[in-house]
Amino acid sequence: MSSADKRAHIAMLQCLGWTLGVCLMPLVAWATRDWVAFIIITSAPCAIFFLAYKLVTSQNIIRVIKLRRIKLERCTQGLVGRSEGKRPLARPMRRWEDSIKIDLQEVGWRHGLDLSGPGQGQVAGA
Repeated sequence: MSSADKRAHIAMLQCLGWTLGVCLMPLVAWATRDWVAFIIITSAPCAIFFLAYKLVTSQNIIRVIKLRRIKLERCTQGLVGRSEGKRPLARPMRRWEDSIKIDLQEVGWRHGLDLSGPGQGQVAGA
């Protein structure tokens, strides 16, 4: 299973668990008819996870730390040897004049096109 499949599977199980819990809670409250018993019954599943911390041994924790360190070293290997400072993130932006020239060339317009003529609001020859 890929990590995306695992995340989707976990999300589905979590949604299913929440749905079942919310649907069954009124039934448990009706069956017990006592708030103390209701709180104990609905809190018991959480107690399993709170008391299960002893299942995580120090060897498992050390193994996880080593695996994370190895992953971090692999990620940082590509960064070693790169120059510092700014670098271009993408190709330079195209000006509208360049776009017009390229479009005219694509349709076959071969005549000289001078876009550096008079500016906006100016009249040629004045």
